[in-house]
Amino acid sequence: MNVLALPVSQERNLEVRAALEMTGKAVNELLHRAVVESRTARTRLPASPAGQIHARAAAVYVHAVAIILDKLGLDRELGALLDAGEFDIRKLAAFARNWNPDGPDDLKAA
Repeated sequence: MNVLALPVSQERNLEVRAALEMTGKAVNELLHRAVVESRTARTRLPASPAGQIHARAAAVYVHAVAIILDKLGLDRELGALLDAGEFDIRKLAAFARNWNPDGPDDLKAA
């Protein structure tokens, strides 16, 4: 199979790197907010209105991460990790970036 190599300008390379850096910052910020909301929801009674509001806010932030990374189903996996008590943002971000809907991913591999 022949591979066609297209020339990429230095300017385009810098644009892509800047976009990835901005996405990384946004993902980290959204995951931080999801962790804060999830931990706050755990301190409330789950059936209380305040607990439900914080749990929904965490779900919205996690869904936003899935949208930014364009990975359908990622929000369910991240939500399950938050429910299991995983609050390390670096691990969650690595898991989100490496998550593949077709294959099993392990948090320890991230």
